[in-house]
Amino acid sequence: MNDLQLEIEDPVLLAQIEKIIPFHGYLSTGTFVGLEMLNLAKKLLDIKEGERIYVTCETKNVFQIHFK
Repeated sequence: MNDLQLEIEDPVLLAQIEKIIPFHGYLSTGTFVGLEMLNLAKKLLDIKEGERIYVTCETKNVFQIHFK
């Protein structure tokens, strides 16, 4: 995590990452991409903090695990 702090300056993103690591055990590349997708969707769809959203992810691989 300390290495990431040197690269990421956004305090909101860092706080989100700090919540992910205990849940998954580490920050995988796929989980980070999923987090960025969530943040982009929240911005584009004007999703408010605390508002529940439901995601459908259709794939032949296991990317959907990152939407937990």
